[in-house]
This record gives sequence, C-alpha cells and structure tokens, in this order.
Amino acid sequence: MPLHYKIDTSLKVILSTATGSLKATDVDEHRKLLGEDQHFSPGFAHLIDLRLVTDLQISPRSAQSLSAKPIFGPVSKRAFVVNSDLLFGMSRIFRGWHDSALHMEIFRSMDDAIKWLGVVRAA
Repeated sequence: MPLHYKIDTSLKVILSTATGSLKATDVDEHRKLLGEDQHFSPGFAHLIDLRLVTDLQISPRSAQSLSAKPIFGPVSKRAFVVNSDLLFGMSRIFRGWHDSALHMEIFRSMDDAIKWLGVVRAA
C-alpha cells in the first residue's frame, strides 16, 4: 500500500506518508487502518506527506466522497505537504469540501507544516 503512518502519542500527531501511485481506495483503506489503530485519537494533529507521490489517481468526485467521511475531529489540525502544482490543487479541492477546512493547510515545506501544526519535541 502506498500510504504508511506513524502515531506519536506523546506529541499527539500522526504522520502519514504517501508514495508512488495514489488512488482513492488507498486513502480509504489508510483511513480505515488509522481508525482501527488503538493509538489513534480523532483529536490528534495529522501531517500528510505527499511529496513522494508520482501519480495521483483521485478524481475530484472521489476527493469529495472522501471528505464526506472524516475520521478526525472538527478542530484537529491537518497539514498537507506537497511538491507539485497538481497535488497542491487537489489538496485545495479536498480542503474546500471539508467541514473543518479552517483547520487544514497546504504547504510546500515540511518545516512550515510542522511549525503550523505546533508540533514541538521537548529539548
């Protein structure tokens, strides 16, 4: 599966990383696995790294369908990190259909996304 995740319960953040060809069914399966993970909390922040996606096979209609089935809480922050105009645009479309769009941002820099999420490891 081209989507993998790590949950850091101490920082209350989930890092999802997508690679290769990404389909709506991959995203749906990923969300199912996250929701079933005993360490998952809908209040955690979510950092979605899409920089290694080489082929996006998600139509706007599929993105709309995915946005209608949220697994995160309405105020949990979600940051998408992208490196192409296509992924930036599709992330904006997804954000536009989502009820909690005010808590979603799209970045081209991982550092900027982490800063916006407020994920800081204690020194």
